Amino acid sequence: MKHTADNNTLETPEKSVAARREELLKKGFIGGAPKKKESKVIATETVPEKLAHPTLSRPMGPKARKLPSKKARFGQGQGTFFSQVEEAVPLQSEDKLVSRLKEAILEAQRKYHEHYLHGTYPREENGWFSLLRHRLFGQEKAESFSNIKASTLLQMIENLDNLFNDPNTRYQFHSFASYLLDEFNVLLKQESLSVKKPRAGEHYNASYWLEIRNELNGLLTEEAYMKSEYCG
Repeated sequence: MKHTADNNTLETPEKSVAARREELLKKGFIGGAPKKKESKVIATETVPEKLAHPTLSRPMGPKARKLPSKKARFGQGQGTFFSQVEEAVPLQSEDKLVSRLKEAILEAQRKYHEHYLHGTYPREENGWFSLLRHRLFGQEKAESFSNIKASTLLQMIENLDNLFNDPNTRYQFHSFASYLLDEFNVLLKQESLSVKKPRAGEHYNASYWLEIRNELNGLLTEEAYMKSEYCG
């Protein structure tokens, strides 16, 4: 126990230690242990860097060999009408095309004739005047036309133009002209060309022949077309 001279009081050791500690705290010599800062770990997603050059992303073959890229053929997209047709359908000589047109005419005449003899190959339901009209007038005209003697494409086209543009030609469902245009569309379909048919319930007209004629011209080879009278 310590005796002080100021107030003549006794000071215990515990009290002396507490006072000394308070004095040191005020002067900054001692202090509480600093708190450890909690480190927060933020999970970040690793995003791969995008390749700057487009060819670097192409699939690679064995031994890092680049796969060959497709190259456009010379003149592709810039060629003539015939070069475009050549890739779509097999082209033909003038004689072969004329022969196929004659076959289509004969087939149309046969179906047209069979329909009025036996009712086969119907295109639509018959009207009350249909049988009379085509039996009396159409059959003879169709038979005469089927014996066409054209030997060149120009002669064939001229004969067909005359038929389809004749003011007496009818385009009812069971007319010879309609059967004939059907057969020409069969030919176009066989060659993967655009078919030109009216919508259900509608009739053909002369404009359908013009569209079909343009498609048929594309079946000729360029050489055959240039040599044909039709080109001149």
